Amino acid sequence: MNEVDRLAELEGYLYKFIEHCERISTFYDDFCKDADDLKKGKSYDLIVLADIFTDFYTFTETAFVRISKYFENNLDRERWHSHLLEKMVIDVPGIRKRVISDHSYSMLLEFMKFRHFRRYYFEFEYDRDRMTYLEKKFMELLPLLKIEIQEYILFCKDLQSRV
Repeated sequence: MNEVDRLAELEGYLYKFIEHCERISTFYDDFCKDADDLKKGKSYDLIVLADIFTDFYTFTETAFVRISKYFENNLDRERWHSHLLEKMVIDVPGIRKRVISDHSYSMLLEFMKFRHFRRYYFEFEYDRDRMTYLEKKFMELLPLLKIEIQEYILFCKDLQSRV
């Protein structure tokens, strides 16, 4: 596969990321309309929120893996999840621009930590205050990430025109 084709493939993955953002946003909105007792912190509502946040971070990380693979970033095997996230905020002169802002990075770090907690500690009881905090960050981060990934698609298109 030549460079133009590889960039087009990366673009396709990034468009898919934006589609996932739209789908998870719609799901979240529908869930909030249907969850009458959401603010009361019923455990099953908090479990659904935990799934939303975990899935959101996982598909975001997958998009970052695609970008990283295209640009052949080396990742530390011992801490590749956090190393990948760190790579997304740096410009690599002459190779690629940063993918996300420092602000997005700090919010994504919270979701990465939560996903780690969720995967390894198997809780059914979630702290309502913590979930409220993550909801606030989710609602702020989702539109911001869509914009940043759309800007990155434009960067990929510019690269294609120069190859």
